[in-house]
Parts: sequence; structure tokens; C-alpha cells
Amino acid sequence: AVTQNNSGPQLTRGKGAAIATGEWITYVDNDDTLPSDAIERLVSVANDDTDIVVGFSFGTDCQVRSVSIDEWRSSIIKSNPILCTPWGKLFRHTVVHKQCFDNMPQEYMLGEDMVMNICISFNTNKCVVIVPWKIYNYNEHGNNLSLSYKWTKRALGVLYNIVKSSIPNIYQQHYMPQLIEN
Repeated sequence: AVTQNNSGPQLTRGKGAAIATGEWITYVDNDDTLPSDAIERLVSVANDDTDIVVGFSFGTDCQVRSVSIDEWRSSIIKSNPILCTPWGKLFRHTVVHKQCFDNMPQEYMLGEDMVMNICISFNTNKCVVIVPWKIYNYNEHGNNLSLSYKWTKRALGVLYNIVKSSIPNIYQQHYMPQLIEN
């Protein structure tokens, strides 16, 4: 067990990844839960050809599918809110690096999830498996910062620059249309 003062989700996730010893990493927010079979279901589709497996907080009627890493990166750079969460995913431990948690200023309140996902996506070239199952119980309540945060032009500008800097320089031109759409 690790004990620390509250240092925010970003630093806590990074510290957890640094001390993790398993092959896969998943994140669960402190006020949420997992269905009892969530990890088993995600691991059941994990294989040597993927480093990221994505599930949802709701069930869908689509099939298990693989998407190219380029399609995955495009979706998260465009800021698809369902895909940009840290939860509901399995990440192969080898693609979760310390720098994935270092890009956000501590005082910045939102966007660290998207930046983390973008950073992780550039640590692999493998397809991403997306499953249609509910594998996460998201507890929506009045204290959710993502529901109450008031965006300003300045905050959006800061987030844009952070997101852009989380994309390696050699890929920035390629993903500029998605970044502009975001």
C-alpha cells in the first residue's frame, strides 16, 4: 500500500504507474466502481497485437473491434469525451511512461486525462481494441469538476498548447486538422 498527501489525480496516476508491477494498468476514480467482471472481460480481448483496450461506462450494441493507432490518436486529439477518460481502459504497462503525467501544470484543473491518453497513444504503434461492454460504473454527481468547470478563452488556449505539446513534433503537422477541430 502507498500513502501520500492528496496531490491530484495526475500525479497519483503517475506514481501508481511507476510502482506497478503487472503487465496491464487500469485506473478507477475514487468515487467510481467496476462491475465484478470488468477486468476479466478487458483482459479476454487483450493480446500481443494491442497495448490499449477500451471499454465504456455503458453498454453498446456494436461488436468488439480494432482501430488503427492513427484512428485512435485522431479521436482523442479531437477530444472525444468518452474516449479521453483515464478509466474504462487497460494500458500495457510498457506504454505508460512518466512523461505522460508531466505535461500538465498542477494548477490546471481539466484536460489531464486527454493529455495522458494522447501521450500514451504515441508510445505504441499497435491497434487499439474497443469493446462494447459496460466495464465501468461512473458515479455522476454535483461534485464532478468536468460538469461544473467554466471554460475561459485563456484556459482553452492553455489547454490547446498543452495538447499540442503532448503530440511529438514529427506528428504535429499530421494531426493538426484534429487539433484544430478540437
